[in-house]
Amino acid sequence: MRAPLFKRLAPRRRVGRRVGEREAIGILRGAALPAPLGMYDDAHPIGCEGGFILVKQDAVARSTDMLPGMRPDQLARKAVLAAASDISAKGGMPRWYMAAVMLPPEEATEENFAAIRDGFARASAEYGLELVAGDTGSAKELVIDVTAIGTARRFVGRAGGRDGDLVFAAGWGFGYTWLGYRVLLGGERPSLDERLVEAALRHLYEPRIPMRFGWRAAELVDATMDSSDGLATTLYELADLNGMDLELRELPLDRELEAALRAASLDSAEAALYGGEEYGIVGLVSGEAADRLRELAREEGVPLWILGEAHRAEGRPRVTLEGVGEVERRGWTHF
Repeated sequence: MRAPLFKRLAPRRRVGRRVGEREAIGILRGAALPAPLGMYDDAHPIGCEGGFILVKQDAVARSTDMLPGMRPDQLARKAVLAAASDISAKGGMPRWYMAAVMLPPEEATEENFAAIRDGFARASAEYGLELVAGDTGSAKELVIDVTAIGTARRFVGRAGGRDGDLVFAAGWGFGYTWLGYRVLLGGERPSLDERLVEAALRHLYEPRIPMRFGWRAAELVDATMDSSDGLATTLYELADLNGMDLELRELPLDRELEAALRAASLDSAEAALYGGEEYGIVGLVSGEAADRLRELAREEGVPLWILGEAHRAEGRPRVTLEGVGEVERRGWTHF
């Protein structure tokens, strides 16, 4: 039985220095001494016979993650896939998940729980996942906390790239999520084909993850990250952790979307670099393995782009784009 102590405490005013998301994570990581392999990665690997067990936790809340027009079942499905995406990006196959669902008591209705159940069920059916445990509780708003568990023959870390590697991106959401946010949060309605706008909203409401591609690509790639905070942030994380300059020649946009953005006088580079929640895989692969990676992407039906090359940095690692120069480092952050 939970002690009611915290319910009797009066709210305390915030005191002390505010920190950003990266610093907050750094503080919390101090609970693990020494920091284990994967503590600084998308998912945590636990060595076992034949490979690794991968574990990842992710949470969504109504006030920060439920977009205008989004249904509770879509938020529940997205919560599951956000955690599964990180495991996939590490070369794992997501298999099981646990979920904690918290709601205000006045919202704890049969209809709300049924909607959340339906979102879990859709994620499970589409990606072969199994809900194995969970919890419920009361909170001031809807919160869904998911822990995904998977298996991997090889764990692919964020570091591990080699001088001369190629930079790649794989997935469906690049550029589309940026457009969707402009429509939903910016109140804009760009002069684009309605099909593209609908596709952009679908990528936010009903994201797809390249699950089998990530699992199969583990034997080919040198370093990977899940791209969910925006491509620019992801690229800079890879550059920093690998001590590499990333020299890009192109960006991951499908041709129809890129042409439409330019025709509407919208910045296609901005769209590719600063979206967020793409749930794609970004990484480094050797030139020798790149053709096999392309073939794998075709087999799995996953869009793949070779963006450029990585070279050992002589000073501060930089990300540059041909014809533009140094890419501005910015992206999504919680604090």
